[in-house]
Amino acid sequence: MRSVEQDRVKNHVRRMLERTIAWLEKLRNSNGSLPTSNMWLDMQRIMQSNAAVFHTQETLEEGCQLIDRAWESFYDVKLKDRSLIWCICLIGLLSWKVVD
Repeated sequence: MRSVEQDRVKNHVRRMLERTIAWLEKLRNSNGSLPTSNMWLDMQRIMQSNAAVFHTQETLEEGCQLIDRAWESFYDVKLKDRSLIWCICLIGLLSWKVVD
């Protein structure tokens, strides 16, 4: 016999899975104006200039502000490859969310 706690956990896992799949589909069907490659290039340049191992407080603070602005571009992303087999752009978008 299942306990109430087991049912609660199972329902929670189901809701989280449904939420994750919905989020993945939303990303997969993104049709904004900014290609993922542009997002990655912006982030790479910001990190190299403002978040390197050797930095000053000033460059680190500037880097944080620039990364925040780059993160806002996530909501205007355009994903051209919508396949589910292996889409490097989609995987890249997923890794941005991990940073969040």
